[in-house]
Amino acid sequence: MLNFFHDTRYAWRQLRKNPGFALTAIVILGLGIGATTAIFSAVNPILFEPLPYPQANRIMMIWYGGDDGVRIPQTFHTYRELAERNRAFESMAVMQPWQPALTGAAQPERLDGQQVSAGYFRTLGVAPAMGRDFLAADDLPHGPRVVILSHSSWRAHFGGDRAILGSAVKLNDDNYTVVGVMPSSFNNVLAPPAEFWTPLQYDSGNIVSQQTREWGHHLRMVGRMRADVSVAQAKGDLQQIARTRVADFPRPPWASMEKGMVVNTLRDDIASGVKPALLAVLGAVILVLLIACVNVTNLLLARGAQRRGEFAMRADDRAGGAESSGAAASGCDSAGWDCACVCVRDYGGCRNRAGDDSGATCFARRFADGSATEFHANGGWPAVDAAYLGGRGSGNCAGVVGKRGIAAAQLVETLFD
Repeated sequence: MLNFFHDTRYAWRQLRKNPGFALTAIVILGLGIGATTAIFSAVNPILFEPLPYPQANRIMMIWYGGDDGVRIPQTFHTYRELAERNRAFESMAVMQPWQPALTGAAQPERLDGQQVSAGYFRTLGVAPAMGRDFLAADDLPHGPRVVILSHSSWRAHFGGDRAILGSAVKLNDDNYTVVGVMPSSFNNVLAPPAEFWTPLQYDSGNIVSQQTREWGHHLRMVGRMRADVSVAQAKGDLQQIARTRVADFPRPPWASMEKGMVVNTLRDDIASGVKPALLAVLGAVILVLLIACVNVTNLLLARGAQRRGEFAMRADDRAGGAESSGAAASGCDSAGWDCACVCVRDYGGCRNRAGDDSGATCFARRFADGSATEFHANGGWPAVDAAYLGGRGSGNCAGVVGKRGIAAAQLVETLFD
């Protein structure tokens, strides 16, 4: 810990002494890290973060298979057949966009919503925070007009009034009874703008007539697998149903399921259109960060080349420290610390003013070993005489230590700055 604080203090002194170098390194790293952080923040919720549903890895999107695996929306009767015949899913649901106009005392407003089958929220694993979910009886032809509100819509359009449950709101000039309000944490990834949900109310019994909306390819289908079923088993179950016809579920030519089903996890299905582009952008910013790191490394190498003499002096001192430790230690406790010429061992006959070089040797080694704090306790920093450090005016240092003595002096000047 002592070395850590010493190194931190030393690094701070170096940054203050070289503000241009410090500012350049900070700007380069800041741009690289900032760009990477910004892009990762956008990519992370789509590609890496878990979806906001319980056991989201069990939620699958199920499409009618087209040529070359093209995803085609489902028909209502295909959904009914898959929902009743499968053994791999605990619930399934279908949905389509809905844009009702909210009318009343205020100005009419067009809003986004969804028409869904009764099991939609149960398939996602989310329940209303207030009121109830849709019932099977709500999802029948000519059934009751009921609606569930998003939390944001409840607050924005109805002032967060809890008495709204059981009340009627006018949508498309029809009265709908509010039966529930979704929690504020609910994130509808299948239709993010949706604020209202109402049952589909398709006719499940009208399967013979092929010229009805129930046979149109316009519904998106989602299912939740059973806990003991793997993705491969779920896909195999649906493909088996597609290959095997039964009399109870006749199929017209455009809904024959000859090419099987396209089954993906919800995450893969949502990200399928943008995943390659997002990965390419993420890779590009990571490359920018690496370039920034290389540039800062080059700056550090250039800075290190300027201080080559200092590093060489330190390495030489540590290499020879072991063989002189016994001789120097005997004089460390008794020698005077008023050393005017501070240098490392063997760089000339550097002597203190008492004429003994043991104090100078001990100080240099202690300083190289990071024991500056201990030396403070033994009497504080020595008074450094610039004339002696520069090799001028001292018979003990001038003409003896030469370039190495000057390098040592530069080291001391740097560390005392």
